[in-house]
Amino acid sequence: MSSFTDPQIECRVLLCGRNFELLQPFTFYTRHTPPEGTQLPEHAGGQFYDIVVHAGLITDFASTPRLTWSLLPPIGKFSKAAVVHDYLYIRQIGDRAWADRVFLEAMHVSRVNIINRYLYYWGVRAFGWWAWRKWRKVKEAAND
Repeated sequence: MSSFTDPQIECRVLLCGRNFELLQPFTFYTRHTPPEGTQLPEHAGGQFYDIVVHAGLITDFASTPRLTWSLLPPIGKFSKAAVVHDYLYIRQIGDRAWADRVFLEAMHVSRVNIINRYLYYWGVRAFGWWAWRKWRKVKEAAND
């Protein structure tokens, strides 16, 4: 079964009050095969792939609109899954659909109830294109 190396995350709030910096790295072992050309280490004889989220990552956890926070808060049981998802988007690892499937899988591992799991998942499927495109442009600009 897919898993995290550590059930807890360590982070500190930044001065803006909305973003957090990851203080300790962690790994998520996913069973979803990454798209062709994606360089991820294999684990357990190729049954899992390692996603190593590095310390220093800046995250807002779940990027939910403030208006929805009473129903879909930005921080909760899914927070570690959201950090993995942010990492995949920021680093442009794999493709967007794969990153979103890994997010769904990580929420399952985090024992997020099925209703919330799919609300967050369908939220990133519907609106994640904006963030994916933003981070793609940042990566392209950095490579120029």
